[in-house]
Amino acid sequence: MRGHGEWAPPVVTCSALNDVGVDDVWARVEAHREHLGKDGLAHKRAGQQLDFTRALVRDELDQRLRRSPGVAAIRDDVRKAVLTGELAAPMAADRILAAYDS
Repeated sequence: MRGHGEWAPPVVTCSALNDVGVDDVWARVEAHREHLGKDGLAHKRAGQQLDFTRALVRDELDQRLRRSPGVAAIRDDVRKAVLTGELAAPMAADRILAAYDS
C-alpha cells in the first residue's frame, strides 16, 4: 500500500528492436521526473547517498566486530547462550558491544 502522493511505478512493455512502446516508456520517465518535482531527483539521490553511508558504516562495524580480540574471546559463549535460551538477544548484543569497547 502506498502513501498519499507516492509514486506507483507502472508496468509497461516495449521493444526498441521493433520500435514498440518506446515513446510510452519515455513519457512515463518524464512523468516520474515531473512527479518528483524540480528538486525531487536531487533529494532522492541525496537520500540514497545517506542510505549508502549507513550501509557502509554497518558493514565496517560488522568487520571490526569480527576482527576484535575481545569479541572473539566471548563469541562462542554468547552464541551458545543465545541458542540455548540462557541469554536474550538484547543482552547478547550488550555483551558483544562491551567486549568490543573494552
